[in-house]
Amino acid sequence: MVNRDIELFESPISKKRLLIACLHYFVGYAYVYPMLLMGLWQLFTKEESMPVAMAIALTAIVLVTTVILLWPVYKESWLEFKKDPITNVGYVLIYVVVLIVINIVLSLIIMLITGLDNSANQLAIEEMFFKYPFYVSFSAVVFAPIVEEGIFRGGFFRWFSSKNMIQAYVISSFLFGFLHVYESVFTGNFLDIAFVIVYGGMGVVFANLYHRTDQMISGILLHALYNGISIMLLMML
Repeated sequence: MVNRDIELFESPISKKRLLIACLHYFVGYAYVYPMLLMGLWQLFTKEESMPVAMAIALTAIVLVTTVILLWPVYKESWLEFKKDPITNVGYVLIYVVVLIVINIVLSLIIMLITGLDNSANQLAIEEMFFKYPFYVSFSAVVFAPIVEEGIFRGGFFRWFSSKNMIQAYVISSFLFGFLHVYESVFTGNFLDIAFVIVYGGMGVVFANLYHRTDQMISGILLHALYNGISIMLLMML
């Protein structure tokens, strides 16, 4: 498949639209929307905890609205994916092996350096999975692949590649990695921040697949497959 770097520079979405999508996800979904829902729920019901059904509904709404905001990129990627779906799916199957190997190798390195065998993010997901399996499965296999590929690859990688391809890899992958460890900054769990290398390395793999295939549908499938394998492993525990 011929790569078309020059066309990659010309993003079909504006910076303003990408900024709104980022705020919607990083600020709204991560903090503001849950706090508002929780406040309203406690105000009208006097209950301390919000039902998981509301969390699922919020996740679904943010998923749909993010796709709407970044629709030109999703549409463009789908049209490109359809040109050679067999080859693109083949890349997914190859890259999932690469992703697993990268994760294992980098995790072992971090474990040797820090003594931690898992990130706080992964431990939190595992704990929540056994309480709310459907919610965690939906978030990991549907929500995260679609939204994160749209923002990090269709958004950040696409925009920064217009300046420098190496810069695009570094910035988009670092931001993807930091997304998975940023809470440790606020909790003071500074050793856990080292896992930004693991998640950032995975971000490089996703970015390379996007760069190689000129579309992010393969990345969405790869992301969903990898997270799906992780969920299946959790179910076996």
